[in-house]
Amino acid sequence: MPAPRKYPVELRERSVRLVMQMRREQPAEAHRAISMVAKRLDVHPATLRLWVNQADVDQGPIREHARGPARRTRNVSPSWNAKSVS
Repeated sequence: MPAPRKYPVELRERSVRLVMQMRREQPAEAHRAISMVAKRLDVHPATLRLWVNQADVDQGPIREHARGPARRTRNVSPSWNAKSVS
């Protein structure tokens, strides 16, 4: 049986929603959003940071980089990709 959750799902959803809202409404204070919401709702900042990061992943990319969409591939030399054929 899994361990009981320390924080209710509703608190998690509300916390993430508040952080996202603060980031949109106050871009200059975006770096402090997690600590401010965590303190207000009595949630550990590291826990809230994990929730927000997971929400970002679940929602997908929110905006593109100035030069276009982010690339998840890296430029690897052909010798690393080539399979040796014997």
